[in-house]
Amino acid sequence: MAVFVKKNKDTPGYATAWEHYEREWARLDLRLAILMKLIEEPDTPADPSLLPFKGLVLTEEEMHRLLYDGDDREEDAELADLRRQLATMDRELARKRQASLEQGSFLPVPYVSQRFGLNEFEEQTLLMALALETDRKYEKLYAYVQDDATSKYLTPELAMRLYGLSGTGGGGLLKAFMNGSRLQEWFFRGEGRTADSTNGPLLTRPLRLDERMTAFLLGIGYTDVSLGQCAKLYEADRDLPDLETGHELQVRLRAFVEQRTESDPLPVFCLWGQPGSGKKLQTRHVAAHWEKALLVANVENLLRDERPFSELIVKVLREGMLYGAVVAFERFHLLLGEDESIGKKRMELLNRLQSVQEPLFLLSEQAWNPRPLQGRKLFLEVEVPVPEAAERRKLWESWSAERRLEHAADWEALAGKFRFSPGQVAASLDYAVQLLRWNGSETNRAGESDAIYRACYAQVQHNLKKKAVRIEPKYDWDRVILPPEQKEQLKHACARLQYRGTVLGDWGFDRALAYGKGVSLLFAGPPGTGKTMSAQVLAKEVQLEIYKIDLSQVISKYIGETEKNLHEVFSEAQLSNAILFFDEADALFGKRSEVKDSHDKYSNVETAYLLQKMEEYDGITILATNLQQNLDEAFMRRFGFIVKFPFPDAEHREQIWRGLIPSEAPVDDDIDFRFLASKFELAGGYIKNIVLSAAFMAAEQRCAIGMKQLMLAVRNELRKNGKIWIREEMGEYADLFD
Repeated sequence: MAVFVKKNKDTPGYATAWEHYEREWARLDLRLAILMKLIEEPDTPADPSLLPFKGLVLTEEEMHRLLYDGDDREEDAELADLRRQLATMDRELARKRQASLEQGSFLPVPYVSQRFGLNEFEEQTLLMALALETDRKYEKLYAYVQDDATSKYLTPELAMRLYGLSGTGGGGLLKAFMNGSRLQEWFFRGEGRTADSTNGPLLTRPLRLDERMTAFLLGIGYTDVSLGQCAKLYEADRDLPDLETGHELQVRLRAFVEQRTESDPLPVFCLWGQPGSGKKLQTRHVAAHWEKALLVANVENLLRDERPFSELIVKVLREGMLYGAVVAFERFHLLLGEDESIGKKRMELLNRLQSVQEPLFLLSEQAWNPRPLQGRKLFLEVEVPVPEAAERRKLWESWSAERRLEHAADWEALAGKFRFSPGQVAASLDYAVQLLRWNGSETNRAGESDAIYRACYAQVQHNLKKKAVRIEPKYDWDRVILPPEQKEQLKHACARLQYRGTVLGDWGFDRALAYGKGVSLLFAGPPGTGKTMSAQVLAKEVQLEIYKIDLSQVISKYIGETEKNLHEVFSEAQLSNAILFFDEADALFGKRSEVKDSHDKYSNVETAYLLQKMEEYDGITILATNLQQNLDEAFMRRFGFIVKFPFPDAEHREQIWRGLIPSEAPVDDDIDFRFLASKFELAGGYIKNIVLSAAFMAAEQRCAIGMKQLMLAVRNELRKNGKIWIREEMGEYADLFD
């Protein structure tokens, strides 16, 4: 930061940065005086009227001197004295500069010279250009000594001539102004950087300091305001949160840099992980350990900015170098697309990074596998993983207590259901607090659990709706009419998700299992036996979203497309740990066949791919089939639970008939549920259709639901499904059809 430190008057160094500038510009004035003496005319022009037009009109005398390389005049005493004064001042300023640095004084120009690796000539050129920003007299002086009234700015030619008066120089100086040089890259305005014809010869191009560099050198600007929302500076010791997770990663990052030798390439750490995983916090802690600030540039905002991307990158990297800060680019994954323009911008960034002599960080939400060695940089891909369930539980417990929500939910179950990063846990709790305030229930504990789950789902951003349909769970255990064995299996499946933190985390099974940590269920049974209802009950019990996979959006006749669609479904589901419900799954994953042609081969590939994704998925996967015989043994071995849904017997059918009529509905006393259950062998799905149809008949007739409406609805349902209806077999209820 440009702070001008005052020094004691009895020290040999500069008392202030401004004193340094005054002495440097005194030397510049002396150099200009010598240069003006050297270019004085030997004789008065033949036409004195041309004197006011010096620099605009070329006389014969000037043409002769240009063609024959100057004149052979002897150096007079005044010029010799000026040279002696300059030599003395050169020595004095060199001593004072060195003394100031040894005393720890902050001098902006020597500071940037050290930060950007400038040599003495480049440093002096900066001072010559800076003089123009403090005193307009230099516009006139520069125009005069360049013999051009329109050339009011410093040029490479003038800088070399002035510097050469101190007895140094040479043809190598010109490279300081070439495109890509340090001065052109970091310090001067863009008009001097390009080599097109509008800028003229390199020697005469104007050298004007960039506004940000002028502000820094004069101590009137502490940050580059032109970056706006594109970058943010984090001071090393200010408002740094503790690391709750990832301590081992922090140690490795520090050690890797500290053990680096001079011959090793500088690392570029590519940290990736889901939002809130702590990528930026890890980087802040590394920078703070090195006692450095952290400058974080937002790639998304850089891309939105109307200015050229390369220009903004230069501004960001320059700002980092000015502050001696560690530089990081967050949301780097936005540069990993396949679009040609995005790829070009990515290469622009990577090329610019080569000029930075500090470790760098790229923060991304997706993995990137770069070429390890690129130029003078070593690119290292480092995952910042989601904490394990046990760690997540501790975060929920600790941070909920800070917000007085410690009893709002079963934190172990919540940690097992949502694979949240630390940032997502904190955001969920904060949002839950606001939801409770909005609902006016800060002191009502009854609504806390619902608020927590709503807040959790608000953190999840996925695109499952492209390939699936969300089902709103409405049923509980009382509505499921199944034998005790099947119900017990479903409850065990719920318990597996609820206590996964204990088993996988606390008991160490997570380290023993490479895959298969999720819960997979196969629902097998005839249509209408309760498979979809049971899936909803399970989702409501564990309080997770459930998505029914739309097979028409998954199956593709093109080879490889089905696998691509399945990958997308499981990847999106992983973000929320949603339950995936493949209904009528035998349509997609039938019994694997012998390979007779290419279609059989790729059908088996698709089946194998589904098995693989099911084992990799940490959530709940449910496959429902009407034809269990279509699934071979190898397929069935992959399921943790196989729940067989039997066709309901008369007793269960009666329970279904009774349970489907809501308590609010008007019902006649004449309904014979036992007759309906014993007479019509129907699965629950058909019974549901009948009851609903009867309810609408009753509403239309403005009466209660009775046996007549139910019997008429039964007849319609049987006819709809192609079954025989015989009036005489309806016994005592046959008259209802008269």
